[in-house]
Amino acid sequence: MFNMFNIIPTDTIFFDLLEKSSQNLVEISQKMQELLGNLDQSAEIVYEIGKIEEKGDQIEQETLDRLSKSFVTPLDREDIHAICKRLDDVADAIYSIADRLLLLGIREIPAEYRALLDIIDRCAQVTAEIIAYLRLKKYPEIMKGCHRLDKLQDEYRRHKRSFLQDLFRDGQDPLYALKWKDLLDVLSRAIHRIADTASILNEVSLKHG
Repeated sequence: MFNMFNIIPTDTIFFDLLEKSSQNLVEISQKMQELLGNLDQSAEIVYEIGKIEEKGDQIEQETLDRLSKSFVTPLDREDIHAICKRLDDVADAIYSIADRLLLLGIREIPAEYRALLDIIDRCAQVTAEIIAYLRLKKYPEIMKGCHRLDKLQDEYRRHKRSFLQDLFRDGQDPLYALKWKDLLDVLSRAIHRIADTASILNEVSLKHG
């Protein structure tokens, strides 16, 4: 059966924007890793993290603007918007953590919290790899990548449980525990948005694969 949509070119700029958004997430996550190793230079690095976060907001806005003007898109417009929004949410969470570390004057990061940030960094890199497969329509690879994200989330949960046990053990300073519990909550928002992204990408693979 003839389908007019088969001859209408889709706007592949959306693949460019999603890839830019995922690479922006990798950049901000790696900048956070740089901050962890240079807490004595936190003001300068947090400023740089803020600029990267602003770039992510601009990418999201451009995506929304183009969605409102495009007749045909390579993926469902709801999926494009949702992926871009979730990636920006993760970047926002990372910036929020960096800003709080600066405001609180933190100069020492607990080992378990560092481990959690490392997992977020690995998630960002895997997510960028998955996003790059969208343009190529490599849906089996996307599903494999989503499985890798699932395993990283399991690893995150194990480290989070260990960190919470340490925070609330007998004799722990209550103010210290509350401070890091708050920072942990912000970080957990990031992993939840990564989980959402993986779910959307998995659904995209099932719809188009």
